[in-house]
Amino acid sequence: MSNAAEAKLVLRVAEKQPVEFTFGEAPITIGREADCEVQVASRYVSRRHARIEMQGHDYLLVELGSPNSIFVNGQRVQGQHVLTSGDTIRIADVTIDGRMRKIIAQPTKQGWLYVFDRVTGEPIWPFEERKVEASDVPMEKTNPTQKFVVKPPAYEKQGVAIDDLIDFTPALRAEAVKLVSRFKIGPIFTPPVVSKFDGPLGTLMLPAATGGANWQGGSFDPETGVFYIFTNTEVTPLGLVPGKDRPGEPSDMAFVRGQAKDPANPKAADIPTTVQGLPLIKPPYGRITAIDLKQGTLMWQIAHGETPDNVRNHPLLKGLTIPRTGRQGRIGTLVTKTLLIAGEGGFFTLPDGRRGAMLRAYNKSTGQEVGSVYMPAPQTGSPMTYSLNGQQYIVVAISGPGFPGELIAYKLPKS
Repeated sequence: MSNAAEAKLVLRVAEKQPVEFTFGEAPITIGREADCEVQVASRYVSRRHARIEMQGHDYLLVELGSPNSIFVNGQRVQGQHVLTSGDTIRIADVTIDGRMRKIIAQPTKQGWLYVFDRVTGEPIWPFEERKVEASDVPMEKTNPTQKFVVKPPAYEKQGVAIDDLIDFTPALRAEAVKLVSRFKIGPIFTPPVVSKFDGPLGTLMLPAATGGANWQGGSFDPETGVFYIFTNTEVTPLGLVPGKDRPGEPSDMAFVRGQAKDPANPKAADIPTTVQGLPLIKPPYGRITAIDLKQGTLMWQIAHGETPDNVRNHPLLKGLTIPRTGRQGRIGTLVTKTLLIAGEGGFFTLPDGRRGAMLRAYNKSTGQEVGSVYMPAPQTGSPMTYSLNGQQYIVVAISGPGFPGELIAYKLPKS
C-alpha cells in the first residue's frame, strides 16, 4: 500500500443517460443531466485505484485513468481530482453564520487550516493576498505575493522573531540571539538563501519542513463543529549550496539544500540550531489546538506531552521550575462525546523510574486534562476506539528506539 493521501474527487456524468452503480446493496444513480456531479472523499490505496466513502454507504472502488477518464465499478464517468500531500482532509457539515455549510477543512504543515465550501470550492472565509519578500537566489524568481489564511488564525507559530527564542534564563536567550545572528529570520514565506559561512548560513523556517501538522491530521467533532489537531514547534534551517559542491553527493542542479562549510575546517559538522543542547525556540514543543469551525476561532491550545528528560534534567536549568513543555511526535487525536484523547510522542522518565509515554485525556471543551495512563512507548499514529459486547476499548499504535511497533489496547471501565 502506498502512502495514503486524501483527495477531493468530483464525479461528473459524461453520457446523456444516467450512470448507475451500487454502494453495498443500495443502488446509486449519478445524474440525469450531463453536468450533474457528486463530491466525495477518497483515500488512495494505489496509483490507479481509490477507495471512496460516502455517508451512509459502503466503500466503492474507483479506477483512475487520465483526469478525464474515471471508471466507477467498471462504468466510465468523467471526473477531475485534486490531491493534497501530507495532511488529512476533514469533510464536515457545520452551521456557519446561521446556515448549514458543507465544508472541507485542510490542515497544513504551514500551520493554517484551509476551509472550503465543498460544493462550490470557494473559501468559507476569504484569503488575503499579501506582499512577501522576494528570493535573491540566482536564477530563482518567486511570486511577489502569497495567499494568507486570516480565519481561523494559525494554530502553530509561523516565522521566527527574537521573541520566539528560548528564554529559560537570560544567558540562554543571549546565546540564542548570537546563534540566530548567523541566520536569516523573518515571517512566514521568508525565502531560503544561498548559504555563506560568514552569514547568513540559511533561513530559519518555522514551522519546520515536516510541520506543523503532518500526515496524521486531526479529528473533528460533528456535534460541536470543533476541529482538534496536534502540531510540532521547531525550526528547519534552509540554506542552499551549489550542487556541484555538495560533499559526497555532487548534483547537476544549480543549488541544493546544504550549509556552507568553514573554509578553515571543511570537514566540520554543520552549525546546529540548538542552544546548549536545548531547542532554539521556546516551548511548547508539541501542542494540541481546538478550532471552532462555526466561528473560525481558536477555542483553546495546550502543551501536549510531559517535559523531555533532556530539558527537565539540564544542568543549566537546575533549580528552575519549567512548566510542561510538550513533546514532539506524529500524534493523531481521538474525539469522543466528552473527551479529546491523544498519546505522547517521545520517551520520558516517570517518577517511579519507568521510561515510556502517557496516553492523556482532556476535557474537549476546555483542554483541561482529566486523566492519563502509562504506555511503554510513544504513540506513533492515531488512536481508535470500538465497542465489543458492551465493553469500550481504545487502541493505540506505539513504537520507539529499542521498542518494535505494536498495538496496545486499553479497556475502559463500564462505569
